[in-house]
Amino acid sequence: MLRLWSVGCAIYICILVTNLKRVASTGDLRIFSDRHCDCLHAEYSWRNNTTVLLESYTGDDEGGSGRIVSRVSLMKTGHWKRSRQDPVTLSVLEIPSKDIHDLVIDGISELVTSSAQYMSRTVGKSGIPSLADLVPMYDAMFEKLHRSTRGWPFTQARWATFYHFSVIHAAERIRGGVPAQDACPPYRGYATGKTGGLFVCRQEYEGFFLSKQVVDEKQLMMKIYGQAEQSNFEDVVEALARLNACGSFDCDVPGCASYRYDFGWHILGSDSGCCGDYPRCCDFAAPFCFFHDILCECCSYFVCPEPYCKPAPSCTNTTVV
Repeated sequence: MLRLWSVGCAIYICILVTNLKRVASTGDLRIFSDRHCDCLHAEYSWRNNTTVLLESYTGDDEGGSGRIVSRVSLMKTGHWKRSRQDPVTLSVLEIPSKDIHDLVIDGISELVTSSAQYMSRTVGKSGIPSLADLVPMYDAMFEKLHRSTRGWPFTQARWATFYHFSVIHAAERIRGGVPAQDACPPYRGYATGKTGGLFVCRQEYEGFFLSKQVVDEKQLMMKIYGQAEQSNFEDVVEALARLNACGSFDCDVPGCASYRYDFGWHILGSDSGCCGDYPRCCDFAAPFCFFHDILCECCSYFVCPEPYCKPAPSCTNTTVV
């Protein structure tokens, strides 16, 4: 059992007493931690007299093993000043502090799912808002938080806060009857570290790609194969990657024609579609990596975290969406 809740509350009491004179409008986000801190402390004005507290910090539990603790809580600001009751926890997540600088965290899917199970049991009860109210608020809040911290040095102590985006969506699926083991599988490609250490559930990641309509599958199949059916989608994406890399649907990048590069689609490690970024021939390519590279060409989306995402020279005045 962590002895950190009182520490987190003390930090927020100090922050909030200092800022009581400021009247925040709905949707206002204030960040109190420094960009170089292995932590994140912020507050988001949601509704009248309701503030969302976001905190992430490192500490030791009773056994002495380090943990990164991240928490999202609700606080009634008017009620707080009268009774000084503790904020109400909406979601909490703990990950080993040894992973603070790792791009891939072993077991993160299970940790997010466990937090989602807790959230699915508690929200909508004892005065806590329902998931129907909280989900759109979480979405708007984390988009704004990402814009505000874009380009900050990488640390899982800060990314841990963003994992609550996955927690609430997994909780929504669990509440809807999806088995816990299927509520938040890691997205394809997470283990490659290609997305700079950011984890989201496969459902959100793939849903995001589909919503952007990166490629019209049937139209592309017609163009390549002359038919819209009975074609393997991965073959279609490989053909598109080759077109992008060397000019035709079935070309090989010079020097990469060997059978050894069959799994790398015979393109370069720096070409769109390769699950990596290096100057030699690609060892492994996949549709996930192709879509990620196309969407993240200008690092403009939530799934393209800096500093690992580098905008192409042609990109100017990009906006995170």
